[in-house]
This record gives sequence, C-alpha cells and structure tokens, in this order.
Amino acid sequence: MREFSRRRIVSTGLASSMLFPGAVRAGTRLLTPRGTEGPFYPDTLPLDTDNDLVRIGADGKQAAGQIFHLMGQVVNSAGRPYPGFAVEIWQCDAKGIYSHAGDSGRGKPDPYFQGFGTTVTSPNGGYRFRGIRGMAATSSTVG
Repeated sequence: MREFSRRRIVSTGLASSMLFPGAVRAGTRLLTPRGTEGPFYPDTLPLDTDNDLVRIGADGKQAAGQIFHLMGQVVNSAGRPYPGFAVEIWQCDAKGIYSHAGDSGRGKPDPYFQGFGTTVTSPNGGYRFRGIRGMAATSSTVG
C-alpha cells in the first residue's frame, strides 16, 4: 500500500490546478468525493462523543498539545447550507497516536484526548470542533 502525506496531496492538487487552470474557476464549488472510513476510525467510540476532543467528561483535565479550532460550513452544490447535518472527525493525539488497535506499539494514547468527535450543523450549515495540533508533517499507515 502506498502512503501519501498531506503535503504531497496538497502539492499534487496545486500542480494539477496549474496544469489545468480552466478546471477550477472562482465561484465554482467542488463536491466532496465519496469515501469510506479511514484506517484510523476508532475501534470503539469513546463515551464522550461531542465536538470537544480536548476534554473528556467534566473532571477538568485537558489533553496535552496545542489546541486548535476547526470550523467550516456544509453546503450543497448550489451553495445552500445543510442544517442538521451530522459531521464526524477523528484524529491522533499530540504524540501522533490514534485510538485504534492497529496503532499499537508506539505508546499509549493520551487518556484525556477523545480522538473522535461529532456535531450537528447549525441553521447556516456551520460546524466547529476543538482538537489538538498533531505532529508536524508525519504520515503513517495502520493496517
């Protein structure tokens, strides 16, 4: 199986847009391609499945790492918002460890990091997550 880093995917996309400049015009919306669960989807979902991946429960303890806020909007191909749409994310902790049995042997995941989150889009299609910045420019495969 071939591995792709985010940097390689982004640079390939930029190169493609330079080779085919007419393919994407300002104001054109590109539909999200169909996909399947990634290899890092949790084996079992955590008890806390809200949109704050940094804090589990109400005990006040917070996951290690630099916090970031991920915000966006879900719209259809005409640009109209999708309210009430479920959005899920999963990510590794600050050490780059996923909550997945296939990612063992590199240490234990941060016990205060949720690793999975879900939310429902607002009336304007907006969503927001609070997560942790992962390790810089790494790629790994769980198989």
